[in-house]
Amino acid sequence: MSAFSWISELVNWIAAWFPRLLVINANQFVVAFVRGKHIRIFKPGLRIYWPLVTSVWFVPRSTQIVTTTNQILDTVDGSTVVCSAQVTFRVRDPVKYVVDVVEPEEALIEAVLSTIRGLLISWEYRELLVRKSDFNSQLTAAVQERLHDFGVEVKEAAICDLARTRVFCILNNQSTDKAVGHITNAT
Repeated sequence: MSAFSWISELVNWIAAWFPRLLVINANQFVVAFVRGKHIRIFKPGLRIYWPLVTSVWFVPRSTQIVTTTNQILDTVDGSTVVCSAQVTFRVRDPVKYVVDVVEPEEALIEAVLSTIRGLLISWEYRELLVRKSDFNSQLTAAVQERLHDFGVEVKEAAICDLARTRVFCILNNQSTDKAVGHITNAT
């Protein structure tokens, strides 16, 4: 912290005592917590709020696309695959999205990853390649069901990367405490 950072903190503290103008764009919801317990949704337009007793969360109304990280899974026929997915979604209930879910963006990705894991392990690798559209349809339905309680409407979920892989683990050496590493080799 700099020697004069206290001035910035003092100005912010004083500013919280005065109402502020809030501009809400057409592609946003704003969820406001008044006195910590009353929940209000501010629609697009101009709003005046008092920062001393109101905290606000901006939530996108627009369609969003999230790409998951790669995960390594085993299919039912014993093939080890690396896969990732893209999910196209829209927030339909901003209160559920903000209030009922801690860290909604991260929770959404984790829920999608676990849904993929649960679905993919019951398919054979060759079947995934031949019937990818059937798998994506099942994935979309499963992700929609899983994310319903998040206040999210899923438009599409689809595998975007899928490849066989070999996984080599370098185990922890107890004497030197070297880190565990994973090396993947897509085939």
